[in-house]
Amino acid sequence: MRAIVIYDSWFKDQRDGVPSSWVPVEQWCLEGGTIRIVGGRCVTWYGPTADDAAELRRRLDDGRSLTDGTSYRRLDGGPER
Repeated sequence: MRAIVIYDSWFKDQRDGVPSSWVPVEQWCLEGGTIRIVGGRCVTWYGPTADDAAELRRRLDDGRSLTDGTSYRRLDGGPER
């Protein structure tokens, strides 16, 4: 399984955008407060193929562990926290 985790804004602002072949799976965001030593408030998890995205979804659902003040949003219509 391959996974890509990026700050989408970096691709929007400095490149030609996120490749359309990448499948978005989930987004993790820091809530409130001052951002320190990170490139943005949210990162997005992608699978470079549909098969990679499906395996990534299974692994994230099985082992997600977020610190307080971090939320996630499934990008395939699933539940959020």
